Amino acid sequence: MRDEHVPVGPRGRRTNSMWRCRHRRYYLALLAVSLAWVVLIAAIVRFAHIREAQLRTGRGAARLNVAIRTRQGVLPIRLAEVETLKASPLEKWSNEQRKLLNMTFRPWLSARSDCSRLSTGFGHHLPTVALVSLPSSGNTWMRFLIEGGSGVFTGSLYSDLTIVKAGMYGELVPHASGTTIAQKTHGFTTLEGVTASPSEQRRRFAHVHELGCRAILLVRDPAAAIVSHRHLDAAGHLGFAPQSHFEGEGWDKFVDQKAEFWYSLYAAWIEQCPPEQLLVVQYEKLKSQLNTELERVLRFLGVHPDPERMKCIERYPRGNMQRRTRTNNTGPQSPLSERHRQRIKRSVLALHRLVSEHKLGDGIADYL
Repeated sequence: MRDEHVPVGPRGRRTNSMWRCRHRRYYLALLAVSLAWVVLIAAIVRFAHIREAQLRTGRGAARLNVAIRTRQGVLPIRLAEVETLKASPLEKWSNEQRKLLNMTFRPWLSARSDCSRLSTGFGHHLPTVALVSLPSSGNTWMRFLIEGGSGVFTGSLYSDLTIVKAGMYGELVPHASGTTIAQKTHGFTTLEGVTASPSEQRRRFAHVHELGCRAILLVRDPAAAIVSHRHLDAAGHLGFAPQSHFEGEGWDKFVDQKAEFWYSLYAAWIEQCPPEQLLVVQYEKLKSQLNTELERVLRFLGVHPDPERMKCIERYPRGNMQRRTRTNNTGPQSPLSERHRQRIKRSVLALHRLVSEHKLGDGIADYL
């Protein structure tokens, strides 16, 4: 029986062909509209990304173009200028930039005593003296004490804006400018020196000859310094690293590397420089015998200790950049294993022998 719904004959075939043609045109039109929408959406997204990048770049440029604001005012230096100025001799600074050299900072401004009037400023024609330490060994605190005791800014081989904003303006000038009384270095224990070969570390990245082979070697118990260094890397000057940073293979490698660096950095200076040009200062003794040890440091720097300034330091010994002691028990209480302690002990023994052999004090046997 013939199906009455199936077109037959020439007329039926023509109708079926027209039907298929109309459907094909419909699908092609739908596809074209869909592609147009896809292209339009892609263009909108791309425009949004470009605009966001422009805004981000503009905001970044705007941030870099602002002057540095510190605890006690605004400096005549823009953020974008910091790296350039650090690498340029003072003679190439503009008159506006050189206004920095006339600025002072009052370390005890908030004190309700005569100490509030004392200030720190830049010096003139000062010799280069390194302040050498492993990170997290009290270097920034020592700088605070030196600046408070001498009234002269300390400098650095680095450009740490956190320190600048805390009032250490010497961080902004070239280390060999003669305007700062001591210059901070961590040698090859940070930045590109970490991955250099041992011979390159000693020859190039220890900064021995760059800083004139005259230095204060600030030494801290390596067990405490290494733990504090881990906090610094993970959470900055004042924060604390989470427990996970003191566990596993990564923590083991960190301890091994820093224990070796703790010895080899100081050894690079002791083995290459005359003993009379070096002063070994232990962080722990600086804390327990503050005035006595600081007077040693100041005399080494050629400064006669001022009684008024020494009294202010004794009264207000803390700087702005010291990490506070934890007030809870959430942090690692003993992150160093017995294997870690044995590795650290080998470094302590080696440095103790070196310090004793070069007659740089009584050694550091108390770290054993």
